Amino acid sequence: MQMKLHYLKRSRDAENYDVKKGAVSMFKRKSKLKRIFDDKLRSLMTETRDEWEQAKFIENHLDDYDQEVFIRRKITESKHFYLYKEAKARNLGRD
Repeated sequence: MQMKLHYLKRSRDAENYDVKKGAVSMFKRKSKLKRIFDDKLRSLMTETRDEWEQAKFIENHLDDYDQEVFIRRKITESKHFYLYKEAKARNLGRD
């Protein structure tokens, strides 16, 4: 066992070596990155939903028709639904 640890100290996976299991856990980084990106996706979804609701509120409370406000609402709506589809593809549920 000392010889294995000696060689692993030089490798890039030495910090991931689990002495109890005797294996290098290379897959933990992938799950950690997935969790980080999933959290970012959730926060982006809430931000875009808030922007979309604000744009709808502004559009509903205008007296006259303004094409710029309509376009801004459609853009934020498109962003939100794109992120929604991305979350659905990643099987991102409510945890």
